[in-house]
Amino acid sequence: MRTNILKSIFLLGVVLLGACQSQDKIPEMSTVSFPLLTFDATSDKKIESGVLNAKFKVDMFYKDYPVDSKVVIAMNGNYSNLKTFNASIKTFPTTLTLTDTQLVQLFGLSSIVTGDYFQVGLDVLMADGKWYPAFDSNGVTYSSGPSNLPGASPILTVKAVCKLDINDFVGTGTITDAYWYGGVYNTPIVKVDATHLKIKNFGLFTDGGDVTMTIDPDTYVVTIAKQVYAANLADFGTAYAKYTNPAVAGKGVIDPCKRTISFTALEYTVDQGSFSTGALVISY
Repeated sequence: MRTNILKSIFLLGVVLLGACQSQDKIPEMSTVSFPLLTFDATSDKKIESGVLNAKFKVDMFYKDYPVDSKVVIAMNGNYSNLKTFNASIKTFPTTLTLTDTQLVQLFGLSSIVTGDYFQVGLDVLMADGKWYPAFDSNGVTYSSGPSNLPGASPILTVKAVCKLDINDFVGTGTITDAYWYGGVYNTPIVKVDATHLKIKNFGLFTDGGDVTMTIDPDTYVVTIAKQVYAANLADFGTAYAKYTNPAVAGKGVIDPCKRTISFTALEYTVDQGSFSTGALVISY
């Protein structure tokens, strides 16, 4: 990343059009409902000892409702074997229940084992007659931009997990960060409280500060709220000192079985714009 950071600048909302294209070359734009799937306060949010009793609400982030929708579920990242859990939802909000028994029957399993995970999404049918899926062959179809909006939740994930002890994630962490840092480094991970861990000296910036992670003990989702960790990007070279207040934000997962914290799409920004997203893994 230190050598090609400028090539990765991505500004949300920019549409590139050919300078001399005729008006009929402008791509068609469609308004698509943005699903909002949320767990009920009483719901299980993970599968422990093979048992799940989940309850979740199906609604839209914005109140532009689709003509129809269907709940689909992917297992273990296999997006070529999606299962339809509910074939038609036209009334919003709608509350559904999901159990381990239903998942076993839906996917033809003998049992759910530790490490299995299920992603719940919503395909929507819009007034243009087109279905817009939650998943395609590459995975979740929603980009990091809308997915990281405050309160956004287009996908729910339930995992068969090992019991979480946050103290297992305190100590020296090995951070694999090929995108931003450009390699692997070790740094202290300290406990703030029962649901927060702090990465010390993020990115090994010489003036770098701390980055705090919030752990949800119910879902094992890890959130980094947008945080500035340095004054500028001078550590990338003097030419980058003009990029000020570098910040990081995104969501990941904590895995007590493997003792890892993984982020697939942390977004890196500066006052001048965004440098897109990259993966980061903390292991012990």
